[in-house]
Amino acid sequence: MAIGGRSRVATGIGGVLIAGVVGLLVWAAWPFWPVVGDWMVGLVDGFFEWLRSVTPARRS
Repeated sequence: MAIGGRSRVATGIGGVLIAGVVGLLVWAAWPFWPVVGDWMVGLVDGFFEWLRSVTPARRS
């Protein structure tokens, strides 16, 4: 017996099925990775711009 009382074979088949579904999702989303990357860069840049705007300037 393996995880939760299932056999090791059932656990292995379930793992392969999950890996296949994740693989298909990644394959389907592959053309959109540059868009997601641009969105993430914009989000990070926007955060640091906001942080700079609310942080008082340091005096030298």
